[in-house]
Amino acid sequence: MSETLPQVNRETARERAERYVPGPGLQAAAEVALELGLPLLLTGEPGTGKTDLAHYLAHRYTNGDALVFHTKSTSVYTDLFYSYDALGHYRAGGEASGFIELEALGKAIQKAEQFETRSVVLVDEIDKAPRDLPNDILHEIEEMEFRIKETKASHKADPKYQPILIFTSNRERDLPEAFLRRCVFYFIDFKEVPLEEIILNRFQLKERPAAKELAERAMKHFTSIRDAGKLEKPPATAELIAWVDYLLRKKIDTTASDEKTRQALAISYSLLAKTDEDLKKIKKQFA
Repeated sequence: MSETLPQVNRETARERAERYVPGPGLQAAAEVALELGLPLLLTGEPGTGKTDLAHYLAHRYTNGDALVFHTKSTSVYTDLFYSYDALGHYRAGGEASGFIELEALGKAIQKAEQFETRSVVLVDEIDKAPRDLPNDILHEIEEMEFRIKETKASHKADPKYQPILIFTSNRERDLPEAFLRRCVFYFIDFKEVPLEEIILNRFQLKERPAAKELAERAMKHFTSIRDAGKLEKPPATAELIAWVDYLLRKKIDTTASDEKTRQALAISYSLLAKTDEDLKKIKKQFA
């Protein structure tokens, strides 16, 4: 009887946090940031686990989930702390406080101030923000306090429960020097990513030997493609997961040399390449 194809395991952030193990370098950088009470700025290719670290720290130190702020190109510094529904306030009248909603860092500071609770805050892709934003929050992240100008209310974190602050950056633009000086910096090399463990868990392969063997061969082939270099946008973890999913569904063995398999494998490379030039390079060298 043929082996049933393993189904993809859609992990939650908490499930990933429970099994996540940071590499020694990243662990050391996180410990320095925690000891000094400084933000941790993480860079690296997409798929290197930058956001997973925040959930790991939240699970380890707060037994909760990280509070997440997704930076946009239109974000301003107050967005990290609170949002104000000016239109709703105008239409309804009354006090402005009814139209204020705390955001990730604002919630964390309020929890530390009022509930003696520590939080982990992830400010994801800070490099997407306008250049002024990182400089505009320098005082707030140093003092862990903020003011709501519409209500004139102020909040300041109890130092004993100071939020743990993680910034991530894909280096789409340079960050201001003044901001960089206030952060502990760490670059996550793609070689630090536990790809085998990720694939084993995602596709539930530990009890499926045939599928596990196909996946292991695929990962070796994936590493060869990355190591060959010269790709404008090397495939990362998300591309690997999608590619392995396809190969397992089609039962494609990356080491087979028959023409049918070669053609199927060539088609699959579109899951790894993000530009036409990269696809041509992969096919030329490996198809």
